[in-house]
Amino acid sequence: MKKLAALFALTFSLTAPAQMIKTEEGFTARPVPAKIIKFISGKCYPEGALLPIGDLYYLNVKYYGFDGKTHKGEIIMHQAAAKDTLEIFKELYALKYPIEKMRLADYYNADDRESMRNNNTAGFCWRLTTDGRQISYHALGMAVDINPLYNPYVDSDIIEPPAGAPYADRNLAHKAFIEANGPVVNAFKKRGWTWGGDWKSFKDYQHFQKFTPLRREYNRKLGSAANKP
Repeated sequence: MKKLAALFALTFSLTAPAQMIKTEEGFTARPVPAKIIKFISGKCYPEGALLPIGDLYYLNVKYYGFDGKTHKGEIIMHQAAAKDTLEIFKELYALKYPIEKMRLADYYNADDRESMRNNNTAGFCWRLTTDGRQISYHALGMAVDINPLYNPYVDSDIIEPPAGAPYADRNLAHKAFIEANGPVVNAFKKRGWTWGGDWKSFKDYQHFQKFTPLRREYNRKLGSAANKP
């Protein structure tokens, strides 16, 4: 009972109250606006998504493009990860780390492979993990993929996106590479995030996630929904 009560307390702390977050000009987070809710409905927020839309925040950030110019990016995250995400991208902007694109994955019809192929940096999208075994941290708004074409998912001979195969060789050099002990990894790790490039059984160089005990709860809910007649 104590564990259950603690989980409910955490859930409450993660969902209330909603408010605007602004770290500086060009870096803001707010509850997802109605027009964005309409846009993502049926795509990254499909019918049957278990995460309440009120738990999510819509973020705007500035980033340096591959063209060396400042661009405006957008990403949806869980409100519990919103402040971290703003601070991280503010730090990457100050470092002039290049990002090619930063749009909602809904522009690619919530097709993760297509978003990756376009080297799109993205956050929330209701979906399962690549192996299909459980809810992705992206489905909870607690994960970010950065420059995925140049920082692919690598599991033996499986590479996602397939177009990222040449960049599975981390001995190559590219300005968008995310490297161990590099500025991108350090920006996330010092705020308690995990990098997929550290994993042993496979590598997910593009991927960062922040632990939440709610994942277990949503996996249980997903299982219960699947077993309903």
